[in-house]
Amino acid sequence: KALDPRIRWLGQTAAADFYRSVDVVVIPSVWPEPLPYVCIEALLAGKKVICADSGGIPEICSLAGGAIIVPPGSAEALAAAMNNVFDGISRGDETVDADSSWAGLFSEEAIAHRYLEILSGTTEAGER
Repeated sequence: KALDPRIRWLGQTAAADFYRSVDVVVIPSVWPEPLPYVCIEALLAGKKVICADSGGIPEICSLAGGAIIVPPGSAEALAAAMNNVFDGISRGDETVDADSSWAGLFSEEAIAHRYLEILSGTTEAGER
């Protein structure tokens, strides 16, 4: 439906291939998703992220810095953020900081270990 030649419909694509092919990831969710893994993937790929201030999205995106957060449902704010990012990309601005020291929090091993701690009752008092 989009006639702009810069828009390519990829269909089902491997995540690594997708992230290599884009400059910015837009996550305009209005549903308050608690753990938006697409944010984690995008940031680990070193991509700029424009996201809605909805659910856990801004919290996850703030881990790596460089995210632009817009009000959910605001087409005007989303368009302005996209234009700002695209202007920066055309000037040659770098992608987000590739510091992924926080990424270990979301590894399968870390998550499984945390579940086991919670289930066995070995977490420290007051932790969630």
